[in-house]
Amino acid sequence: MPVVAPTLGLLAPSYNYIKRVHVRDALRYCVIRLFLDSDMFGRAPERFRNELAIPVLNEVAVTDIVQVNQLVRFGKCDEETSLMLKYPAGDPVAHIRRALRDHADRILYYADVIYRADILEIDTEEHFD
Repeated sequence: MPVVAPTLGLLAPSYNYIKRVHVRDALRYCVIRLFLDSDMFGRAPERFRNELAIPVLNEVAVTDIVQVNQLVRFGKCDEETSLMLKYPAGDPVAHIRRALRDHADRILYYADVIYRADILEIDTEEHFD
């Protein structure tokens, strides 16, 4: 079960846990620990095991997700993350916490992600009608 602040939402009865390193063009760029609501995971278990979770969620849960929270904090790479990312310990990283919630305020997806800061880009866009 994820450990989350009560203000972040309500926990589901159970979660599937996945921890992995994401790689693009042979570059290890992030370590992710994610918790996916077990009912949601059951909609596409093989896809969640083998693909990036957010794009899969966009397909199988698009009407279920009503709120997304993301917190970004910068710090230094620890020894464990250094080994997993093949990135120098002490170099800058971004710690990102993401939570996606449904209409009942239940957390469907919760992730702690550590990105290498040397490849991280933050690009946001807002539309106000």
